[in-house]
Amino acid sequence: MKILVTMRSANAVEYDEPRQAISIDWLSLLQAFGIVPILVPFGLQNYDAYFKLNPSGLLLTGGDSVGSLATEPMGSQPTSRDLAEFTIMKQAITNRIPILGVCRGMQIINAYFGGSLCRSLEMNHLKAHDIIFQKDVFKYKTHDRITVNSFHNHGIYPKQLAKEFTVIASSNDGCIEYMEHKNLAITGIHWHPERLNEAAKQLDTHIITHRFNL
Repeated sequence: MKILVTMRSANAVEYDEPRQAISIDWLSLLQAFGIVPILVPFGLQNYDAYFKLNPSGLLLTGGDSVGSLATEPMGSQPTSRDLAEFTIMKQAITNRIPILGVCRGMQIINAYFGGSLCRSLEMNHLKAHDIIFQKDVFKYKTHDRITVNSFHNHGIYPKQLAKEFTVIASSNDGCIEYMEHKNLAITGIHWHPERLNEAAKQLDTHIITHRFNL
């Protein structure tokens, strides 16, 4: 299986050379699932050629902050990556390609559908914490709570969630950690399945295999 995988900004350490990159952890995880990643940079004029490769899914990875496409409040302009991922998502939806957004990827999905972001979270989301599943919403779970890793400074509370989505799980402060589109094959999670995440490994496996029809 081939899927499109977006990239993040990554500057060189010792000299000025803007770059784009992806964590090696992602490559290792995707390989374990038999997925061939097609790395997609931002800043291109169009992305038609990538869809001619007949991808079976789109993974929107983390890193970088979402710009003013999801404002509450933020004065910056949309970033090049914001605009690129909007374009890629539009084409994926048109072509009925499943989408999984992780961390920033979940945030940009919410922005695409008209939702917004909270730039000042109520609790620290730069640590391991529990997520609490909504009753009678998500049938696959081993417990009502599962510990996940988190590395996000911005988040989505219910009042900011695009109306097209259902909340599957939230953190103790109500920040949404897991969402599903009501009609399309689109999932967003705020934690990182590619990083050390033993407590949620079974859940991560389910989400990836289910969303990409493995």
